Amino acid sequence: MKCLLQDLWKGEIQWDDPLPSHIEKEWKKWCEELTHLGSLKMPRLVLDSTLLEDDIELHSFCDASKKAYGAAIYLSTKSRHGISVKLVTSKSRVAPLSCVTLPRLELLGALVAARLASKVKKIVNRKKSCLQYYWTDSKIVLFWIKGNKTRWKQFVANRVNEITSLTDPQSWYHCAGKENPADFLSRGLSADSLVTNSRWWTGAMFLTDPEFPKNLKQVVPELGYLTEPEKETVVQERKKMPEAQSSKETVLLNNDYSTIF
Repeated sequence: MKCLLQDLWKGEIQWDDPLPSHIEKEWKKWCEELTHLGSLKMPRLVLDSTLLEDDIELHSFCDASKKAYGAAIYLSTKSRHGISVKLVTSKSRVAPLSCVTLPRLELLGALVAARLASKVKKIVNRKKSCLQYYWTDSKIVLFWIKGNKTRWKQFVANRVNEITSLTDPQSWYHCAGKENPADFLSRGLSADSLVTNSRWWTGAMFLTDPEFPKNLKQVVPELGYLTEPEKETVVQERKKMPEAQSSKETVLLNNDYSTIF
């Protein structure tokens, strides 16, 4: 709905103007799908506070596209009876009308995850302390969050600064896009698919793996880990340094990057 309204705004469609055919088609499709939401059921109990022996984890997934960005938070409980993962909350926003690069949108999604998870954690901690994990499919965002925040331009630096004030940079991990449930927030999902989509309601499949987090590998996103277009984005987001310092900066990134972690 928000995306349709934004399309109308960008097209400068006035209140009494007829809808463009492509927007009218999308609007009718959206209205027809509303009937499927009648069969949607969501459990009200997420955390049973009587099971104090359970291990509790919060998993925050974030994602972005050119149209929207957002985050979804899942609560995982592990007990002798098995592993249970449930959706706690989610939040999405329409991408700004101004031209923003996809890596910056991915960073905005990570910021939503950090803010949302900080609120959820306060509530969960009233019952029992929990471990937190943050997931993104953007290697550039991981590079920004885990690296030296003082070297980036203001847009990136300000948001990385807030993210690292709300979260531990070492709690951020890479998640393949096909496993990321926040992908549905950024790209959309039909109402009938939403009702039966297990990945949206119970998170990525690896969360129910009994070996998790023993099999979890911490990815240190060095420059060699990025593709050439990703490296170019990193270079574009670096602050302009005085010539005397810029040469040192290049040496640090290319030859001794691990020292900044």
